Amino acid sequence: MHHEVIARHDRRDALELTHALDATLDRVLGSDPDTPAVLRAAMRHAVLGGGKRIRPRLLLASAEAIQGGPLDDGVAELALRAAVAVELVHAASLVHDDLPCFDDAALRRGRPTVHRAYGEPMAVLTGDALITLAFELLADDDGPHHRRALALVRLLAETTGSGRGIIGGQSLELHPARWDDDRPMAQVEDYHRRKTAALFEFAMKAAAVAVGHGPRVCDSWGSVGTTLGLAFQLIDDLLDLHADETTTGKTTGRDRALARPNGALVEGSPEALTRLAGHIEHVGRRLLELTTRPEPVLRLLDDLDTMLLGLGADEEANETEHRSSDRSPSPRTDRVALVRVA
Repeated sequence: MHHEVIARHDRRDALELTHALDATLDRVLGSDPDTPAVLRAAMRHAVLGGGKRIRPRLLLASAEAIQGGPLDDGVAELALRAAVAVELVHAASLVHDDLPCFDDAALRRGRPTVHRAYGEPMAVLTGDALITLAFELLADDDGPHHRRALALVRLLAETTGSGRGIIGGQSLELHPARWDDDRPMAQVEDYHRRKTAALFEFAMKAAAVAVGHGPRVCDSWGSVGTTLGLAFQLIDDLLDLHADETTTGKTTGRDRALARPNGALVEGSPEALTRLAGHIEHVGRRLLELTTRPEPVLRLLDDLDTMLLGLGADEEANETEHRSSDRSPSPRTDRVALVRVA
């Protein structure tokens, strides 16, 4: 079990907890002597090989914003456990997404994907092991807020599962030809909401749970996370079309090659940028409405500026992507930044 891997401290803010995140991940992934060496190595390859830790950092920043200041030791420990758990589930989803039966990707975070480095069977087991470890870590919380930890276990199960979660979202990308052509973008967003935004929703909703709020406040923060997740997936869609592997650190062009649901392919890049700008504006507005101390989350979003990319798609390329040639492009690239996402 993992009682000992997360040390308790006095009151801690989001920056301190973020600094502790990678060290905690390292301890969690190396603390079980019974895990076979090759499986442990593959798990560490999947999680510790780079990545921006956007989802766990968002969770920790949101917890401080909701609390209105640094977190006491029990809340800080629970929030850090939830942050590690969401990163483990995210890494697992990437391992599975890269498999030959899905995207058959060769690169992730600038190095070989797990199935290329350790073989396909071991990659399947690696993803499974990371998911179960995430739940073990939350269920093993022996701090003063064990009821909140139980609520987080259930929330993570819903986020990961087949109903509204990432497993259900992954299943939707396998049959895009069956979708209703009259509502293509609505159905793409439903897919985005499950496969990507679900973990962003978890991050912000889990922060409210860890702090101790009830369903109304938790749902409000979760809704902001959903919108932020939709924005990040649109960014990823645009990068898959317009960026190269050197820029993104992962295999690009797979959505077009595999006929996968991609908002920029469905609407065209200018319209995707406009939609993205609306999502970002909504997130900023809601943060100011929900807390008098939005700085921790805004600080995180400002920090992402170092990872921003401009999109240089020209009008001819955008016209090619349009499903209907009679649409006039309405780019708003001056209001939108593209974030390098893992």
